[in-house]
Amino acid sequence: MASDRQAGGPGAQYAVSAELYTQLLWRMVRYVEGMDPRPDCVVGVIRSGLFPAVFLSHQLKLPFFCASDVGNIPVGRLHTPLICDTSCWSGGTVRRLQTRLLELGCSAAPVFSMYIRNFPRPEVDELHYLEASDHIMRFWYDHGGAARPGGSGGDEAIEDCSRQGE
Repeated sequence: MASDRQAGGPGAQYAVSAELYTQLLWRMVRYVEGMDPRPDCVVGVIRSGLFPAVFLSHQLKLPFFCASDVGNIPVGRLHTPLICDTSCWSGGTVRRLQTRLLELGCSAAPVFSMYIRNFPRPEVDELHYLEASDHIMRFWYDHGGAARPGGSGGDEAIEDCSRQGE
């Protein structure tokens, strides 16, 4: 599991391996199962937010929508979408998406992210997260990612955060 206290200099990046990423996905499922009110659909932020959003959608048997398709959410039937992403650094993308969903008539639009910026925290209403970090995360699937299964991505400046706290 990633640690809130991570070694490394300012601006360092930390690699999230496929194994750690899978553990984070399952933690997200358990977290959402305990949310009150429980979301009635999942909205994935384009690109990295689609992976966890689709996973949550399948595991929790909730409808899935891509952020670009929120206008198609049947708000009369589904009114509490969960906005999902892997990291929330400034919060701008999810704030715009929240605003759009609330304008469409949703009663709430909580945000759930694997990682958020530790300081300053993103100014986002109803922000839920698993880990806070001072460093940008690079995921195993990112182009040139050092945490690719079967070898490094050639970027020695990135530390594997699955080893943090050992």
